[in-house]
Formats: sequence, structure tokens, C-alpha cells
Amino acid sequence: MTHTDQRLTGPSHWLNPLTVAGIGYRCGYCSSDVGSGSGYSTERDHAIIRICPRCNGPSFFGADSSQWPGPKIGLPVTNVSEDVRTIYEEARSSISANAFTGAVMLCRKILMHVAVEKGAKANLSFQQYVKWLIQEHYVPRGAEGWLDYIRARGNEANHEIVVMNKNDATGVLLFTEALLRGVYELPGLVPAIAEQAEESEDVTEVG
Repeated sequence: MTHTDQRLTGPSHWLNPLTVAGIGYRCGYCSSDVGSGSGYSTERDHAIIRICPRCNGPSFFGADSSQWPGPKIGLPVTNVSEDVRTIYEEARSSISANAFTGAVMLCRKILMHVAVEKGAKANLSFQQYVKWLIQEHYVPRGAEGWLDYIRARGNEANHEIVVMNKNDATGVLLFTEALLRGVYELPGLVPAIAEQAEESEDVTEVG
């Protein structure tokens, strides 16, 4: 087995891995869709640790088919500040670790951070930040309901003893991802697209 992502174990391999029942799954460490038949198991394969062939990370599969760490929801977003990227990745990791309430609270924090970073005043209420994002057109038409949903779920997680479930956390995180792409990633692609268009025009004129 040769793993290409060496962040977890470096070039070293696990000692004496066994051949276990192979399945396809999404690795909770590197987010790759992989198939693995290498790892360690209990008697009768009631519980299995499978080794990701890409990053060498160990994923535990319980007798109930649960996976830990689970696959991360969403995808990385480019062109964001380091603070936003860190909090967003923490939210993704929280869902992977079944910490759904924490993920909702982190997404709420991201929206406040984005609003301030884009020009909103500091120390406003979360509801005021949501309103500011809408008024400044950082939210596409028709998506206001999603922001209100995040506001409501975030408030519940932050101020009341209300446990969020996987559906709550997944919905909030996917909307947060879409917002970050619209605010940071897509605008960051404009210069590159413009340069490619200019180069194409130059080639056409020469031809």
C-alpha cells in the first residue's frame, strides 16, 4: 500500500495490517472516496479499522456500520481569510465528529465575521448582521430564508439547551459554504478568467 498524502503518518506504514472486508467509503481525514481492504478487526468482523490507501488514516467502523471519523460535509473554499478558513474547517470537522451543535454555532460565528470583514460595524447583534448581509446584496435573491434559518438555529444552539441534529448542522454548513463561495471564491476567480480571455483574444488576433 502506497499512500500519497503523508500528513498523518509520514512515509511510515501501519505494522502488520490484516486483510479485512473491503468496502468503499469517504475518508474522514482526506475526504477522498476510497476502497480499503486493509486494517484490523475484532472477531467475526463486528468492528473494523480500515486504513485509507490515500492518506493512511485509520477509520473505525462499528458493529452498527457507523464510521468515525465520519466523512466531512461540504468542500474547502478558496480565497477566504485564514480566520474564516479555520472556523469553517472546524465546523466541517465538528460534523465529522458528530458534534452537530458546535458546528451550528461555528457557522453562526462565520456569518458575523464575514459581515464585519466586509464592512459592517462591530458589536452588532447577529440579527443585525444578517440584515446587513441581505441589504448589501451578499446574499442572492431568494436565499434570505436560509440566513434566517441559520440565525434561528444558531440562536437556539447559543442561548438555549437545544441539541442540534445532523440535518440541522448539514443544512447550515452547506449554506455557509455557498455564501463563502459567493463572497470570496468566485470574485477571486475574476482576474484569472479575465487574463485567460485576454490571452485568447491575443491569440485570435495573431492568427
